[in-house]
Amino acid sequence: FMLRRVGEGFVLLFSGVVGNLLSRVIAPPTIHCPENLKVLPVHPEFQLVNKRPIITVCNHTSEIDDAALWSVLCWNWRSMLRLTHMRWTMGAREIMFKGTLDSAYFSLARIIPVERGKTVYQEGVNACIDVLNNNGWVQIFPEGKVNQGKLLPRLKWGVGRLVFDADTTPLVVPIYHRGLEKSFPLDRPTKFLPSRTSRWDIIVGDPISFDELVRNHIISDTNPEDVYKIITAVVREKLFLLEETLESKTTQE
Repeated sequence: FMLRRVGEGFVLLFSGVVGNLLSRVIAPPTIHCPENLKVLPVHPEFQLVNKRPIITVCNHTSEIDDAALWSVLCWNWRSMLRLTHMRWTMGAREIMFKGTLDSAYFSLARIIPVERGKTVYQEGVNACIDVLNNNGWVQIFPEGKVNQGKLLPRLKWGVGRLVFDADTTPLVVPIYHRGLEKSFPLDRPTKFLPSRTSRWDIIVGDPISFDELVRNHIISDTNPEDVYKIITAVVREKLFLLEETLESKTTQE
């Protein structure tokens, strides 16, 4: 157990340092509405008495989104080393867990393997619910894949299941960002290097409470899968509104 904790600390710190340096050199971030991050357990102003399960949802524009985002949004040494407060996230088994070394690294980076194309009832989603049931934090990219187009596609129901099936309804923090897709296009000639510098804008939305919605549907005994769809639709709408807000802010500057 202790060896794993040391390994997690090293990998998370290494990923944070690399992500922070890459993002600040290649795509210097501009963060809009950072005050909405105060509900995250890694935020310096977070109050432990307010701790509850947290889900952060974000659009997926490049392969380095996760490391880059949290290395700039939560960048302080204390946060990176307080492992009980750091996020868990999902990663495609067929991409991140192909070999022994890959599996070891991404496992220590708190990435839970999921199989794309399988249902929301798979083992990886269950593991994320277990994290939430321990008042943990789960970060997900509900598009299910990197999307470098401007249109937000249909989201996967996994976010709906995480919200509805957790013992305590999680607070959901939506995040939308643009810019990394220009530095890290999927068709760039060198996989491990960016193709250009770019501006990177991140906007953090107001936390979404689904307490009332979940309570009402439990009382009315609604089919759970219908509730998953409703919750997912709300999340998509919030991300879409953040996209519009970010577009307006960057156009005015």
